[in-house]
Amino acid sequence: MISTEARRDAPAEIARVLAPVDLSADSPASVLQALELGRRLGAVVVVMTAVADADVAAGRSHGDYLDQVIETRRMRLVAWFATRVPEEARRGARVTFVAVPGAPARAIVEAARAEKADLIVMATHERAGLRRWTHRSIARAVARAAPIPVLTVRPDHVRFRAAV
Repeated sequence: MISTEARRDAPAEIARVLAPVDLSADSPASVLQALELGRRLGAVVVVMTAVADADVAAGRSHGDYLDQVIETRRMRLVAWFATRVPEEARRGARVTFVAVPGAPARAIVEAARAEKADLIVMATHERAGLRRWTHRSIARAVARAAPIPVLTVRPDHVRFRAAV
């Protein structure tokens, strides 16, 4: 059996984990899983969110430049992380934050490449009936397009609960 200390000294196969979030109630599930994996593997967790094209256009109509819109969203992501992810889950984790413009699936795949991620950990929203057919699955689109493995997490299967 290899000790935890020995594993940390060895080169990690997974050095960067991308955890995309949409800041919804289900978002902490994938971040919690990514943080746990990151700690166990000694990996950096890159928490990211997509900046929708409509948000970029709205920001520009108010005189903001693209980099201002993106930085505002990134700071919102940092604040969300600090308030919605329990301190116990954040403790000891190496985390960075990015916001990427574009449609969510495309932005996630682009972020994975740009951040040199080795794994994507993302929540999947359980939908049934007509909603399954009318809403495209972002997780499915990412899994098809991503150049790296994608781990999907059901929001009801997490160790910690998000802060309210």
